[in-house]
Amino acid sequence: MLRRSASTTARRGLWPGAAALFIFCGGWGSRSAEANAPFLRGEVQVDGVLNIADALRLLVTLFPGDAAPTPLECAKAADMDDDGALTLTDAIYLLQYLFLGGPPPGPPSYCGADPTPDALTCSSFDDCTGSGNNFAGLTTGSGGVFVVLDRSANMQGNGELNIAKRETVRLLSELEPEAATPFGVVASDKTTVAFPPSLVPATSDDSAAVTGAIGFAASLTGGTANSCPDGALLAALEFVEASCTAENAIFYVGAGGGNCGGVEEAVYLEATANFVARTNTKHAVIHTLAVRPLTDVRERFLRRLAEQSGGTFVQISF
Repeated sequence: MLRRSASTTARRGLWPGAAALFIFCGGWGSRSAEANAPFLRGEVQVDGVLNIADALRLLVTLFPGDAAPTPLECAKAADMDDDGALTLTDAIYLLQYLFLGGPPPGPPSYCGADPTPDALTCSSFDDCTGSGNNFAGLTTGSGGVFVVLDRSANMQGNGELNIAKRETVRLLSELEPEAATPFGVVASDKTTVAFPPSLVPATSDDSAAVTGAIGFAASLTGGTANSCPDGALLAALEFVEASCTAENAIFYVGAGGGNCGGVEEAVYLEATANFVARTNTKHAVIHTLAVRPLTDVRERFLRRLAEQSGGTFVQISF
């Protein structure tokens, strides 16, 4: 995995155990449908997220019962093992990836062509058309893009972390080199890790940095039961402070929980939201995405993070 080399200094977040880093700012189109359109393998539903609905859609296509089968606009996306045929094995393959830690669907994991030509077709794939970057359907804007992934135990029950990782990899893969978009990725449980580790943003015209970020996101594994989002959000805001663009967007993907430092969750989350509001001096837009059902306390936290920064709260359903 490629990383930028940089010296780092440990820094505490709002609560003990939430680690971040000091950083210093440094310098740094539409496609038409065709017989084999660019696609993302695994997204049978073509709805911007990989989840159990994709496996169910494939099963209904394979076993329609008395109803006439509904053809898939992009059969290639449903060929999980890239063997050139749609079978029950493909649905099992996806379910094992989502829930049992199996290997991800074959390439492409970003908008691209099938690396192994076969008889399956892809007449259209809406997620790979149009212009501009998006994360789970939310437009990233024209400035810096920074993703925060919750990798705590709250994200490991039903493939939530895999969903977040795949969407992150897709976003990174689709950043346009000529735009030189500042970007960074943060992941946390009770500790915080980031790429680049210096918290100075990489830019999309640096192909080695893009490759490194993709490797970092794809290799993330589940962490501890404790969740300390204040340290992760602080790291993202450090990225924003070092970004040389006026507009910046943070995408926080998680379960909305926080039980760091032995503080009662509702108190901790309220303090974290207040802390982020005070620290977000560059006025980054923060979008929050929940990938599992939330308690009232956790939903209130995610909604507040988004609303106080002009962002959007999205519940991604399975």
